[in-house]
Amino acid sequence: LSHIMEVIEILLTVQRQWMYLENIFLGEDIRKQLPRESADFDGINKSWKDIMVRLNGDKNALRGTHFP
Repeated sequence: LSHIMEVIEILLTVQRQWMYLENIFLGEDIRKQLPRESADFDGINKSWKDIMVRLNGDKNALRGTHFP
């Protein structure tokens, strides 16, 4: 249970940071000024969404938090 709680806390921390960065990198102005960082964010954004889709699809907390 402690592992599940730790993963959930990390997910919430990452989600807060992701929401902040998403607002920054969705702007076309920033994407033009920081093309490399925008590309990095796009890759991380895809990974984050894939993880969230996987977690949402598996309603078992133990399996969901023990995925590599």
